[in-house]
Amino acid sequence: MLGFLFKNAGTILVGALLFAAIIFALIKIYKDRKKGHTCGGNCMGCAFSDTCKKKDR
Repeated sequence: MLGFLFKNAGTILVGALLFAAIIFALIKIYKDRKKGHTCGGNCMGCAFSDTCKKKDR
């Protein structure tokens, strides 16, 4: 078992880092939506810019 972990340490480390990055991104998206941010904020190319509820347009 220990040999398996040593042989695959790089793969396990990269997988753990990718998993952590995805989790952090999902948490940020969740917090942003909870605050009321629903888009990236760049309305120039957005198809919904005319129906957007932004106050500072």
